[in-house]
Amino acid sequence: MNELVKRSASGILYVALISFATIYSFTAVSLLMSIFLFIACRELSKILKMSETDTGIFSVVSVFTYFLLLIPVYIPLKEYYFVPFAIVSAIIVILAGMKKYDMVFGWIYLCFPLALISFFPAIPDFQFVDGSWIYNEMFNTDIILIFFVLMWTYDVMAYVCGRIFGRNKLAPVISPGKTWEGIFGGLSFTIMAGLIIAIQFELSEWLILPMCIIIVVFGTMGDLLESMLKRQSGLKDSGTLIPGHGGLLDRIDGVLLAIPAVVSFLYLYNYIV
Repeated sequence: MNELVKRSASGILYVALISFATIYSFTAVSLLMSIFLFIACRELSKILKMSETDTGIFSVVSVFTYFLLLIPVYIPLKEYYFVPFAIVSAIIVILAGMKKYDMVFGWIYLCFPLALISFFPAIPDFQFVDGSWIYNEMFNTDIILIFFVLMWTYDVMAYVCGRIFGRNKLAPVISPGKTWEGIFGGLSFTIMAGLIIAIQFELSEWLILPMCIIIVVFGTMGDLLESMLKRQSGLKDSGTLIPGHGGLLDRIDGVLLAIPAVVSFLYLYNYIV
């Protein structure tokens, strides 16, 4: 099968999964990201050359801490809001004390960013209040979907522009396929998509345009970081799960650095505005 066809088919399925989860419920997004996290942990373990035992521990601990970090989103802990974060911090200290530095890196690299999706200014569909679960009439995950749409636009158009116009390599040693033409082509289309989204959702350009630039800059850095890790391990792809893309980690590598940057920007924007 043609490489572009394989990339397109697997990309459409990936987009459909996240789009459906985002539109359906915040809980669906959380569960989908936990599955992504587990798979990515297995792939990163191979890159970092962990043993089978360490891979199992790393995967389970990552998913466990991921759900710990989501607790305050669903359950108002009031003065005990710090408890999940204290437990997670203790786990990191224990792993560091056991000299499991690869696990600590992996947790920060994978678990932290995916859990931060819950810190987007999005409202969960259900919350546990006064002893019972109630539906939140203000349920809204638009900003999460917008983030992924902009990320997908950049990924696709950077690839297309790079294939058509690419001449000047961005980082030939780390990622020979990346070109400056692809980066700026992807940025241009991402900004156009952002302006359309701003009109559709009645959002300020001062929110969308910086968000587009942040996604491009940190998304590219995330891609290069994963490429560097694979090159150091002598691997071409993180796995074979997604035809035309490699592993799941190859598909979400840009997302992992873009999420913390975008969340920081959104909170700064809300504070200023």
